[in-house]
Amino acid sequence: LTWLTKVDDSPQDRRGDGYNPHLNVLVPYGFIIPGKMNRIKQALRAALQEPDLIIHYGYTREPARMVHALKYITRATFLDGMWAPDVAASIYNFHNAQVWGKWDGEPAWSLDSLEGEPELADLPDPLAVESLESGICPRCGKPIDWAGPFPIKALAGMEKQDLGAGYYELAQVRAPPGMDLVMMLRAAGYLGPVGIGELCGN
Repeated sequence: LTWLTKVDDSPQDRRGDGYNPHLNVLVPYGFIIPGKMNRIKQALRAALQEPDLIIHYGYTREPARMVHALKYITRATFLDGMWAPDVAASIYNFHNAQVWGKWDGEPAWSLDSLEGEPELADLPDPLAVESLESGICPRCGKPIDWAGPFPIKALAGMEKQDLGAGYYELAQVRAPPGMDLVMMLRAAGYLGPVGIGELCGN
């Protein structure tokens, strides 16, 4: 496991109001020799048109250090929305870790290679999560108008299916005769916004 870090974090850079972004990259690759690393650094500086770009490189084969690097790089650092409410609003639903690329080789592992009985019925649906992340309903394919996050405690006692990544699908129920949908949801403990419209086709 190899990681590259773009850092502008020397003590003198901490002074003032300058914006000093950090970009961490984990790469499943062998040790990069110094000559090749220097060529990579030069290419990055040229591509980003940043001749003073500082790049730190590290390599490890120790599982504990790999896990530490993964946890460190993907940790949340903006922990309180009151620090900067306008920033908090602008990054709502932002995902700090992204994965991209194409794997053309043999699979590194598969469910069949895992020991024990696979409990596929209990696994989240990755396609549903991908669809939700794109703002599309995974059931009917229509765009989703998000109202905002909802506390998971408020869903206690409600019939729901875990779709993964913090998304839950609530059972589609209709209000009994004489009770409208809003009243029924309030009675069930849901206090969030309610959009009345055509139910999902599923």
